[in-house]
Amino acid sequence: MANPKGSDPAAVLQAAFPRELIETTARETGFVRRGRDFDPVTFFWALIGSVLGHRSTGIASVLREYERLKGAAIDRSSFYKHFDAEAVEFLRQLVNHACTVVLPKTRVGEMLKHFTGVLLQDSTVIALRKALAERWPGAGLPAAAKLNLIVHANGGTASSIEVAKGKRAETKFTRCGKSCAGALQIFDMGYQNLKKFAQIDHHGGFFLTRLKESYHPVIASSNLQCRGRAIDLVGRSVWDIVAVAQRAVLDVMIGVRVKRAGLPGRPPVDGHQTEVRRFRVVGLRNSDNGQYHLYLTNIPADWLSAEQVGLCYSYRWEVERLFAEFKGPYDLGSWPVQRDASMLCHVYAVLIAWATSRKLRAELVDLVSQPDILAEQLAAPFGRWANALQVHIGNIVEAAMAGKPAPPNAADLIRVAARDPNRGRVPLLARTQRVARNARVMRNAA
Repeated sequence: MANPKGSDPAAVLQAAFPRELIETTARETGFVRRGRDFDPVTFFWALIGSVLGHRSTGIASVLREYERLKGAAIDRSSFYKHFDAEAVEFLRQLVNHACTVVLPKTRVGEMLKHFTGVLLQDSTVIALRKALAERWPGAGLPAAAKLNLIVHANGGTASSIEVAKGKRAETKFTRCGKSCAGALQIFDMGYQNLKKFAQIDHHGGFFLTRLKESYHPVIASSNLQCRGRAIDLVGRSVWDIVAVAQRAVLDVMIGVRVKRAGLPGRPPVDGHQTEVRRFRVVGLRNSDNGQYHLYLTNIPADWLSAEQVGLCYSYRWEVERLFAEFKGPYDLGSWPVQRDASMLCHVYAVLIAWATSRKLRAELVDLVSQPDILAEQLAAPFGRWANALQVHIGNIVEAAMAGKPAPPNAADLIRVAARDPNRGRVPLLARTQRVARNARVMRNAA
């Protein structure tokens, strides 16, 4: 894990968010007005630095960081007024820059070579103060916002970020237009919507999700040839089969009837308003409890086997880990604010801080030499990386603003602290299985 040449952390920040970019964005969005004695660059780095330094408990913490970087006191009430609609737009545009430019590019494995991209979609709820209940109603909460993310597999690079009311249904976030052609979208079960899945299929895209228990599809054909006294599957419900089946893998096709009105360029034919789309249901039996994990997809069977479909769905934990990171080290939703603009500024600040942390990690840790994704994560696990960065981020931000290099050995100290000390140990589950296997062998020998 040698330090690549030119990986000074302060220089990385300067290149990721140049002063000219911040100042230009501030002018174009109206965040900076004439007559204001206010520096948007200091404001930006005070906001991001407080989040990365785990000191972002509210606007007061940003004010303290701003005064530290500026070297002068500022009136509290005037500073609070800067968290307005213009500040929201200012940060929103910088979030777009962070997602498209700052975040490091991702790698996709050979198994996913048939797809132009693999996107993971999920959302998380951010609890808000009751004062925001009228504008931000929540489902089961007085007030809440819903953060919907679309990220790339094998790396967590964001493709789309949207903040909506907490009551908004997850299915309304689904992309199902021409832009999804060739890409695979992996959804949480809450996004299941057959009409939108048919639209994705119509535009040449692919989807993968868990099958809801409330949906009872009928099997049209099987993708597997089973020897012996196999159960006849055609014409039977998927759930009826999994209740009695003993096979390790279930791989069948089902017919889904959808309205043609939802499919662009597909007018009614001979008076028929619907048509049948063929989707695939894959079931993998858990050897421990005998239960099946069922997946609904339109991925061809000759592209991914049933086992590969299950492995592909496991990539969805990438976005779950992001949410844990947002609400853990970066304290998403922790600001006790009662205004829309302040809440959105906090959300966007967390997203920019996360992208900045990812960029620093890619630049300071030699990930190119890692043989696979797992080894890359062990080299600098995201949670440990965030905790290691927080100790030094204040000095790094101060150096970046002044156009100076970071303090000596800062990069080395961060890398050493971020390395997983247990990466050479055999995981507990593997050790347990090995002990159990040896016990069976010795018993049989006796």
